[in-house]
Amino acid sequence: MILFILEGQSEERIAKTIQKLYFEERKGDIIYSYRNNIYQLYDRLVAEREGFESFEGAVDILRILKEKNPADKTLHAIEDVSDIEETYLFFDYDFQHAIKQHEKNPSKTLDECIIENNRKIREMLDFFNEETEMGRLFVNYPMVESLFYTKTLPDDNYKSYNVDFATCQNNGFKRLVNKISAYKNRAPIIITKHSKNKRRRS
Repeated sequence: MILFILEGQSEERIAKTIQKLYFEERKGDIIYSYRNNIYQLYDRLVAEREGFESFEGAVDILRILKEKNPADKTLHAIEDVSDIEETYLFFDYDFQHAIKQHEKNPSKTLDECIIENNRKIREMLDFFNEETEMGRLFVNYPMVESLFYTKTLPDDNYKSYNVDFATCQNNGFKRLVNKISAYKNRAPIIITKHSKNKRRRS
């Protein structure tokens, strides 16, 4: 069994599209939407490890997920974390989190909040570095919409695109993606409940 821990609904739709197109035969894998950002998850992990000398001795991420969403029957059907063969986490870098932290703590500059977030990201990448142990973390930069920051597919220039911090504020990057992409509303790329039944294998 593979457990995919995703940030939100957008990531969930992307993962289910990939699963439908390429891994439909794998019925036991679980796609779980955490519905919060990577920094909130990290803070919870830090709280869990308090009093332990090592991170590994303190954290049972399956229990954390179950406690966060007691109504998720699929998640609660997993009896033990050892039942999971591989774990992958997909979260946004999320500039907005630094902005919110700055608003909550005006004594800290926005640059200081960004530096703190970067420190946490580095620690998380060091911790979640093996899919068969604690899991492997992948960070969408600046957010999952970067997947759609392309004019058409294939796009040879995709790897050279970049954005600045100002563009990412107030959903600016999402608007930019919608402007540059030939795939409006991502309809040709993402399978939805309205479109998946219309697709047929050749």
